[in-house]
Amino acid sequence: PFLQSLLPFLKGFTVFFWVTGSWWIPMLLILGFWRHVVKKFPLKYDVLYWGAIFPLGMYAVSTHQMIKAMNLWFLSEIPRYFIYVGLLAWLVAFSGLVHGLVRSLWSSMKRRT
Repeated sequence: PFLQSLLPFLKGFTVFFWVTGSWWIPMLLILGFWRHVVKKFPLKYDVLYWGAIFPLGMYAVSTHQMIKAMNLWFLSEIPRYFIYVGLLAWLVAFSGLVHGLVRSLWSSMKRRT
């Protein structure tokens, strides 16, 4: 009974925090554009990019779970496409990691000969 009375409050705060998290996405895109296009900072692999990739996947999964739990089916297109955004970001970062490792190994092998 007590928890049932808290349900509207908890649902409201769940949506509030989800909306807050959603507003970070355009801001991160704008900041990335500013950093790499306006300020011409080179786009090369950095281990810190993984800190942005994990939340992309978790955003898609948590949005999907929120839709199921709260019957917010009008939001169902977001995780359907956003999981591919997270997967693409993961693939780009992983390929940057592999490229950096291969380049590092190649240069160390060249120094030995």
